Amino acid sequence: MSAKYIYVIVLLTIIGCKPVIMKIDPHLKSTSQPMKVTGTQGWQLKKVIRFGEFNTSTIKGGWQTGSSFHFLADFEKSQQKYSYILYDGNGNSTQVFCVGKMKRTKIHVLNSKISIPIDVTDLFTTKIIIDTDSTVIDLVLYNPNEIMFEDTSEGFLTGPVMNYRILPNRELEKGSFGPKIIGYEFHDEDQIVAAVQLLNGGIVWLNDSLNGRDKLVLASACTALLLRDELGEDEINL
Repeated sequence: MSAKYIYVIVLLTIIGCKPVIMKIDPHLKSTSQPMKVTGTQGWQLKKVIRFGEFNTSTIKGGWQTGSSFHFLADFEKSQQKYSYILYDGNGNSTQVFCVGKMKRTKIHVLNSKISIPIDVTDLFTTKIIIDTDSTVIDLVLYNPNEIMFEDTSEGFLTGPVMNYRILPNRELEKGSFGPKIIGYEFHDEDQIVAAVQLLNGGIVWLNDSLNGRDKLVLASACTALLLRDELGEDEINL
């Protein structure tokens, strides 16, 4: 049994099997509606994720050979690859390509607001392509499994139209979950504009004031992190 599920069992015992909800920044909580995620349970791939107005295509392992894009991180091999399309309720969509569990990773483009070691192995990266105009957004999450204990997990979501810092959340509405990461927050300067809870199938929060484009991209990123957590225990060789 994985450490993640042992944590969940212990926590549910302590709180008496009450719903587990991540502690949310007060401003985000007052300007968003929690969107319960469905579809994360069951078979690792070939699932469809839904929350609020958003839904994915069937999750696929890997992507088509010859895809014409480059990740911010170069890698020799990955044991975790998956892709999907995310749709909103207005006919807009993104194509999303994810890579984790890499070997000999090197980042060749760095966000100016975050420092990431040049040579790391515990890295998760995602390429988000907005279908309407082919704008490319990159997500990079450093140390998502926190195997390098002297450093915390953090990352960024960046592109021509946005620049968010990603930080972990370990707090519940009532109490703490200890050192285990239970979700992530997306920071725009001093404001948290989105968050995703990884436990219990997942919950997503998006600030209501965001435009539709930013909501779609942030929803795509939240879905990528949810799937990374669900697939993280499995060795998927593609």
